[in-house]
Amino acid sequence: MSLEYKPNKTFVFSLKAPSDSPTNVRGESKDSTSLEISWDPPPLEHRNGIITDYMIKYKAKGGQNQFVNVDGAKTSFVIHSLKKFTRYFVWIRANTKIGRGPFTDKKTFSTAEDGKQELYILFVIQVTKQRKTNILNLLKNAIRGE
Repeated sequence: MSLEYKPNKTFVFSLKAPSDSPTNVRGESKDSTSLEISWDPPPLEHRNGIITDYMIKYKAKGGQNQFVNVDGAKTSFVIHSLKKFTRYFVWIRANTKIGRGPFTDKKTFSTAEDGKQELYILFVIQVTKQRKTNILNLLKNAIRGE
């Protein structure tokens, strides 16, 4: 956005599309099927007006491009219904009423592995020969979930 002062106290604004992309793009796997993407707006001198929305473009490796628009007041978004344990490529651009800014460079983030939980049991017991069989049976039953 450029601002010019005229002698009759009129301000002239020149609005155009952002001339730079969002910065500091980050991604975090929230679970095995979602990614939280966050970013900082383009530098103030490159916004060229009020950011009305952000466009996130993403795709799995070898997949089709997907798009989502996010309100210009927000700087993060959670993408849901993704494939488990999959690498995704992400680009973001800022838009004004006048036009679309350039996309960021490609960023790569991965969803988590499926939420398998492993059970670890730690027993610290002084075992006598008589109690050894009982304790082993208890451990076997615990592992089986009984």
